[in-house]
Amino acid sequence: MKFPSFIQYNTKDCGPSCLKIISKYYGQEYSLAYLRELCQVSRDGTSISSMRDAAEKLGYDVSVTKMSWKTLNNDNIKLPCIIHLRQNHFVVLYSIGVDKKKLFISDPAIGLLTYDEGTFCNLWLDDSNCGLVVSLKPTPRFWSITLKTNSNAKQTQIKEIVNLIKPYKIQFIGIFITVFTVLGLNTLMPYLAQSVVDKGIESKDISLIVLILLAQVMIVVGQTSANIIRNIITLKASTNITINIISSFLHKLLKLPISFFETTLIGDIIQRVRDCDRLQVFFTTTLVSIVVSSLSVAIYAVVLGKYNLCVFIVFLLGSIIYCLWILFFLRYRKKLDYLKFQESSVSQSNIVEIFEAIHEIKLHQLEDKKISEWKQTQKKLYNASIVHVIISFEK
Repeated sequence: MKFPSFIQYNTKDCGPSCLKIISKYYGQEYSLAYLRELCQVSRDGTSISSMRDAAEKLGYDVSVTKMSWKTLNNDNIKLPCIIHLRQNHFVVLYSIGVDKKKLFISDPAIGLLTYDEGTFCNLWLDDSNCGLVVSLKPTPRFWSITLKTNSNAKQTQIKEIVNLIKPYKIQFIGIFITVFTVLGLNTLMPYLAQSVVDKGIESKDISLIVLILLAQVMIVVGQTSANIIRNIITLKASTNITINIISSFLHKLLKLPISFFETTLIGDIIQRVRDCDRLQVFFTTTLVSIVVSSLSVAIYAVVLGKYNLCVFIVFLLGSIIYCLWILFFLRYRKKLDYLKFQESSVSQSNIVEIFEAIHEIKLHQLEDKKISEWKQTQKKLYNASIVHVIISFEK
């Protein structure tokens, strides 16, 4: 059975997310909001003591131990357990390989990972070659605790999304009409080019060649006009959708208690607003691109199959390889996306922190330190972006 994984919502949610992962492994489902409240998450994250108290309230027998790699590796700890990394980050260690060289991790920031001994020790051990381990053992009280969960949450989210785009169905119909118009005109171009060579040039019929060229010019004008109309409709629909999404998000955000804003980084909130733009891009650009690409592949496959079977087979194989490539790396793209969100949030929080604490920074001469922290975050973001470009062919 695949070990559970859960991606934390905010950069400081690793502690309660680890409790959620282990509780799910033992058969109990808790909402992250409930676990955040138990762990008393602050802007600095979750402390070991607050996590221990939260785990005890959930019905765990908790022990916090500082141990060496040798002790951990000799099966002296109950798995899964929570590991505190030196970067002030909690992860779940759920298995150690038979050869004792591989460690299997459920990281709330990324997902399921595998570390070798050297990498894990560099992340975990401190200067005294010891690291913190939070061991959790369920007691009978753990299974006696019952909480109501919102099983219809996903359906509610889908319904909200549908309601957001429903008022603009006419605009979407207009977008797809222009898309089909452009595709139809594109389909005519190869046949017109063939007619120029086979009929016009071969028969030396200048009037026919001029007529075909005029037809091609008219097709280009038609394509350009259709694209302009589509862009105008898309701009109108996307602007309205963005306003509705962000305003809906802000309405819900401002209804939250003050304690939420006291424990949440500003960078996380700003990044959530930017993610609203991604929803708008998906509905108005990505969705259209998927339809256009799928129809284009189907149309050109038929055209190529009619002209040359070998070229058709090469085209078909290339399309299949591309689709398999995208599907194969989909899980990795998802992890990278979460990682980019985390690093973008930290980067924005660093910038906000610099200007909010400018007096203290200048007083204690911390300018270089703060800039260095921001640069380190940018390097991590750059590395994640490079890998994303390689595996997705996107910028």
